[in-house]
Amino acid sequence: MVKIIQKCHRLEVGVIMKSIPLSIILAIFCSFFMQSSWSLDDKDGTSVSCDNFNSQGNPYFGDMHVHTTYSIDAFSQGVNTTPEQAYRFAKGEQIGLHPFSANGISTRFAHFERRLDFAVVTDHAEFFGEYTICTDPSNQFYNDTNCQVLRQRNGTSLIGWNVLLGALPPNVKRFDFCGADGSICTDEVASIWQGMQAAAEQFYDRSTDCTFTTFIGYEWTGAPTANFGNGGIETINLHRNIIFLN
Repeated sequence: MVKIIQKCHRLEVGVIMKSIPLSIILAIFCSFFMQSSWSLDDKDGTSVSCDNFNSQGNPYFGDMHVHTTYSIDAFSQGVNTTPEQAYRFAKGEQIGLHPFSANGISTRFAHFERRLDFAVVTDHAEFFGEYTICTDPSNQFYNDTNCQVLRQRNGTSLIGWNVLLGALPPNVKRFDFCGADGSICTDEVASIWQGMQAAAEQFYDRSTDCTFTTFIGYEWTGAPTANFGNGGIETINLHRNIIFLN
């Protein structure tokens, strides 16, 4: 079951033409859901009718762009929040924030005064396998130089890893510890990706109360660096959130 979204919080799930005013795009997007979303069914047998159904439509507020410790930009800056904690936060629970004490205790806390109606964790997907390897002391590549850089969790690790995302063919590559074809890292992706899906399912309210809806997604982090040949270099932000229907 998918509930409607009439309040478009952060519309980053597709390419928006700069020539079209954002207000028009939002109006079209939200109008579509107001007319048809209550009939959406992901065909998995879980669709239910919500007790608070309103044929005139209800406004819902949520976040379609949430990062956790699985995103390199977040991890490198000290974020330890898991997808489970992110959903608890969205539902109104207090969450501990970095920086952490020497004993790993949060030094700051935050909570929403008004819980969200929906959320989706959209971590940067490009380094899921590398992250798994570099944070697992039992992995044979744990002490690889690049893994050690990542675990410094500072600006050096952020830049040192993200620079790979700016490469253009034929220079696109992964770290050496991923193997010649990258399969060593690709094989490690499943644990994080399956965990993200499990967390979304855990916090999805599938009762007729329909108090909270989760989606499954990730962020595609395209950021190619263009060289204009006259000394001009520009990094193009092509980041897009990919949201699955079911």
